[in-house]
Amino acid sequence: MIRKQFQYAIILFLLACITIGCGNGGKKPEESKQKGEPAKGTAENPIVMGFNPAESADVILVNGEALAQALELKTGYKYKTYVAQSYNALVTALQFDDIDFAWLPAFAFVQAEQHAGAEVLLKAVRNGEPFYYGAIVVRSDSPYRKIEDLKGKSIAWVAESSTSGYIFPMAAMIKMGIDPEKFFGHAVMAGKHDAVLIAVEKGTVDAGATFAADNQGIKGSWTQFLKGEDVGKIRPILFTDPIPSDTMSTSIRFREKYPDIVEQVTAAVKGLSDNEADKELLKKLYNIDAMVDAKSEDYAPVREAAKLLNIDVSGGRKKESETPAKEKESGKSESK
Repeated sequence: MIRKQFQYAIILFLLACITIGCGNGGKKPEESKQKGEPAKGTAENPIVMGFNPAESADVILVNGEALAQALELKTGYKYKTYVAQSYNALVTALQFDDIDFAWLPAFAFVQAEQHAGAEVLLKAVRNGEPFYYGAIVVRSDSPYRKIEDLKGKSIAWVAESSTSGYIFPMAAMIKMGIDPEKFFGHAVMAGKHDAVLIAVEKGTVDAGATFAADNQGIKGSWTQFLKGEDVGKIRPILFTDPIPSDTMSTSIRFREKYPDIVEQVTAAVKGLSDNEADKELLKKLYNIDAMVDAKSEDYAPVREAAKLLNIDVSGGRKKESETPAKEKESGKSESK
């Protein structure tokens, strides 16, 4: 009798499972709780979008949050915006899964690919091209007309991990037979492209390295960050080889865990250029016209430039003392 009652109970339990749904209740894996955590893409566990500090963190934060709101409407997922204090900090954040997607410049992506298991998804298009240039600029009223005129002078670089603000200009000089380490009398790291321009404009340094949209001097960081007559105070005197455009990347780990999220977010970002309102969000963020598909092979020129500078992008990276708690981010600041 007891055995029959037990069997009957088992049958009722199985019928209940069929009726109400066992497991994840028919939801996609990313919509279900994993390891006791809230579902990914919800307000309790938002998708974290990490941005690089090409200019003021406050400006990037505002523009990043606007883009995140547009993506929320397109995908239904909730997002959190994170602005790193440096390119290396952004790579580290991706390595330790503090962020899910990263807007990485070319060299930072190459680093992240090696150290953080990064996978490129999209690359930026500006002026109809998926590449841009590095440039060395001076004040327009200065006597410097060519790179050789700067021997013994001072220069502001962006950062050692900046593709257009350090890696490619250095490589260009080496190809010209100039050792940039010995050529300049003084060098500083400004940290951001707009800071480089300010240093040059105010005469704090004689020259600066930054990005250019073309190799004719028509558009560049000076036309993006400077206003009015200040734009005319900057003059480029050297352009680098073309640089593969900056990326939107994720980690292989995140893609394998949440393939549907990666697919939907990637499609949504590509779709931002389909209408003028969303396109303006990309323009305000990093002066981007559109985002298109990208692959690792596109960044071979960056690896070659790093090799020319004897920069080893292989091997592991230790977690930096600079943690996301020190970064600019939307919502409540917290350690991760």
